[in-house]
Amino acid sequence: MDRKTLSAKYLSRVKGGRQSPTINLLCRLADELNVEPYELLYFEENPQARRLRRRAAKLVDETPDEDLARVVWLLEATLH
Repeated sequence: MDRKTLSAKYLSRVKGGRQSPTINLLCRLADELNVEPYELLYFEENPQARRLRRRAAKLVDETPDEDLARVVWLLEATLH
């Protein structure tokens, strides 16, 4: 990446959250880091895992109290 084309002031504002990076900048950074641009936007986990966690939480919330022990037992048996 040609650092001369990016001002230190601009990069400082992006880093500090005072300005959003352009799509062009994200693509250039991704290219330099040898990753896909979307990978720069995921901070914790991939979107599929996030959707599955929300779905599992919803199912647990909707499960009657008397069935929760069975749900936990099934999850533990499946995962271990």
